[in-house]
Amino acid sequence: MGCKKEVLIDSRLKKRLISVVIITLLISTSFVTITRTIGAEPNGDSIKTYRENEGLIETTVFGDQEFIIINVTVDNVSGDPQGPPYSIKAINENTNEWVFVSVSDNDTQGPWDGNNIPNDGTYWGGFQINSSHETVNASVPGEQSILQVSDGDIINITEQYPGLLDNDTDVAYIIITVNFSSGQPPNNPPYQPSNPNPPHNSVNVPLNVTLSWTGDDPDANDTVTYDVYFDTTDPPSKKVSNQSETTYSPVNLTYNTTYYWYIVAWDSHGANNISSLWSFTTETGEQPPDEGNGTFHGFVREEWTEEPIENATVCVNRTDGEPFFASVLTNESGYFMFDNNISAGSYDVYAFKPGVFHLCILIIRFIQMRLCGLISLWI
Repeated sequence: MGCKKEVLIDSRLKKRLISVVIITLLISTSFVTITRTIGAEPNGDSIKTYRENEGLIETTVFGDQEFIIINVTVDNVSGDPQGPPYSIKAINENTNEWVFVSVSDNDTQGPWDGNNIPNDGTYWGGFQINSSHETVNASVPGEQSILQVSDGDIINITEQYPGLLDNDTDVAYIIITVNFSSGQPPNNPPYQPSNPNPPHNSVNVPLNVTLSWTGDDPDANDTVTYDVYFDTTDPPSKKVSNQSETTYSPVNLTYNTTYYWYIVAWDSHGANNISSLWSFTTETGEQPPDEGNGTFHGFVREEWTEEPIENATVCVNRTDGEPFFASVLTNESGYFMFDNNISAGSYDVYAFKPGVFHLCILIIRFIQMRLCGLISLWI
């Protein structure tokens, strides 16, 4: 009986020893199969970081408020469905704050542009670092994650294991440094718009004047646009937004009237510069006599767009006294003139041109006739 008991104890002990060995081997295996790589490893995952400055520049040092472009190359990928299925985590090692960064193999809308070739195992994405903005994770496609940083912070950008499409144990990461004295140079606002035409306080300005000014930006790669403010009141109201031209042609100006205007210049970073307030006064014009022959002129324009209407026929038909009828055609500016051939009296004034019926304003610029009105015009 004693010998049999010893055999049983020995058998149980061997089973326990085998279990311990198996568990130990499994634990050891789980530790050795997950590897972390930095930079470009042969036949392995890698992460690189870039900034955009007339092209992609590879770097690991970034300044405040920079957009960090991430490139991830994986060695086990089977095709990327639509959308950003692959996540990278950016961790501020100094504060432990972090953001997820969605990267995609088929998104060509970012600064990486044509470098993102579908199904090549290379993913692109990015996020912003900002000292004056709290950390926020993008919640919907198209939003940008922002990681709050301080000068000198260290950021660890790493793959998340396991990935949706890359289930190997090769987890790549890269370390970048925040240095406020490096990175992109600070943005400069556009130059203040200047050199107005007509010059400030001009008088006797024609009614068909075109306003112009000069403007530019000290940063060579910035695009400048302009808002135009123009009115008979001070301050004037906005007439045009976000135009690239440095000219503006106002319409429906009247004689002997003072107009105020100024320009706001904007660059592509949202910085602006406002011009001085300028003014001018239009020409006086002549007053109509009570009798005799006279001349009057004006414009025919589209009511809604205020575009000039060329080759419209403008007619006058006297409604009192001796019958009289005359007609002229408008030029390319929509301008017409009856020259010293109409006597004082009451007239119907109308215009027409074959086309679609629209209401149109006939703007009479009279010298010796009291004629104006709202008409219907075929254009």
